[in-house]
Amino acid sequence: MDITQAIKTLDSVEFYMDGGVQIAPSPEDYQAAVQHLKTILGIKEPTVPQIQWGSKFEIHTRASKRHGQVYPAKPTGTFAEIGKRDDGKRCIRLTGTVHNQSVDRVFVEGETAEYDSYNLSYMGEITAIGQKTVTIAKYGRNHKLTLNEFAWRNYDLDVAKKVSENHDTMMYI
Repeated sequence: MDITQAIKTLDSVEFYMDGGVQIAPSPEDYQAAVQHLKTILGIKEPTVPQIQWGSKFEIHTRASKRHGQVYPAKPTGTFAEIGKRDDGKRCIRLTGTVHNQSVDRVFVEGETAEYDSYNLSYMGEITAIGQKTVTIAKYGRNHKLTLNEFAWRNYDLDVAKKVSENHDTMMYI
């Protein structure tokens, strides 16, 4: 397998003459030549990682107790599925409703997610996904969010928009 064979493969695609003007080969001929070239060079098509999903469960708020009054955990209407891709990365799929908006979103370890906010949105890289928490790391610190907190912070996350909003806010604080 050398480059001369690859060049000969592309040169072997015939060009059609139309009124003395050279035009590109038909799409079928071009695809066949490209496929042959990929075979010669040993180029493999990138594959989309497959995900093995676990069981689906509903996310609940935390139970709490204030001034002797017990507030039990309540269902949020959001469901989570924890899965593992064939490349070894864990992922979480959020479905259902959050703040009366329909949600169907997948997050993978290594992606950016929000872990806190006040005037600015603080974002970091997802480093671990568990059955009860999602861990986000930033500047060497780990921030563990419950699935409920992770869902309501990140169900509609648009990283580019958040960065732009942070930039604008920093001009005034």
